[in-house]
Amino acid sequence: MTEEKKWKNCLSRKRRKRSVSKTSSRLPGGDIFGGGSFNIINFLFVPFLTLTVGIPMYWVSVIMLISKVWDGIIDPFIGKISDGKQPGRFGKRRFFMLVCAPILIVATILCFPLESCYDKRSA
Repeated sequence: MTEEKKWKNCLSRKRRKRSVSKTSSRLPGGDIFGGGSFNIINFLFVPFLTLTVGIPMYWVSVIMLISKVWDGIIDPFIGKISDGKQPGRFGKRRFFMLVCAPILIVATILCFPLESCYDKRSA
């Protein structure tokens, strides 16, 4: 190998190494909003369950553990279903967003008790 080829090979390796290190250092930054929002929810959810609802801390930790384990088990299957769908006119995941949005709206409303559910005489 000539000196010129060795120099070019060395430069290309440095460029590859630099681009890989830049990319790999930026990848975790993409999950700041997703992971950060779940951390905020978890930090606010624990005091709500213990102080407002009155669930003992042991059961709150069991609830949190089960939710994380369930998330780790089900995510690969949901990803396979979502990624396996053929892209339509508006993308692969539009169908899931249109179907799941009303379900999430109803579930969010059901998370908060309605005042009509309470017996006014007991207050």
